[in-house]
Amino acid sequence: MTQSDWMVVGRVAGPFGIHGELKVEPYTDEPDRFLSFAALYLEPWYRRLQVDLVRRHKKVVVVKLVGIDTPEAVRELGTFDVSIPRTDALTLAEGQYFLEDMLGMTAVTEKGQVLGRVADVLRTGANDVFVVRGDGIDVLIPGTREAVPRIDMKGRTLAIAEWALQPYQ
Repeated sequence: MTQSDWMVVGRVAGPFGIHGELKVEPYTDEPDRFLSFAALYLEPWYRRLQVDLVRRHKKVVVVKLVGIDTPEAVRELGTFDVSIPRTDALTLAEGQYFLEDMLGMTAVTEKGQVLGRVADVLRTGANDVFVVRGDGIDVLIPGTREAVPRIDMKGRTLAIAEWALQPYQ
């Protein structure tokens, strides 16, 4: 399997308690989805770890993995991304997109001026932020419908509202 066959669903945020449970910051609008996972995979090696138990706790998902029984063992895992095979991803409704699918898309103004390509997506508390890289400068665009009014997945372009670029013009 190649990297494009995987989907990042969260990030290991450290140990939870004394029994080898780990906190996972979910990168999904559906954190309860973790309840159905039989295994998780840690990047960059995609090492398969069997899930023993999953529960929600406030804004994190608490996961107990088979063979990870102490906080020290959790710390050894580090702060890696947690992935699943893309074939296990949820089916999205019309107008919904996986953030990973935005990477590499061309960002253009509503008037058609090319700004660059989406190099990264920052996950913040309020909304996601697209990092658009072009001509030696990174432009940060709020990942909202107002700032990005059109997304063309087939054409691989994002239309950026003019007002979202004001500080950069």
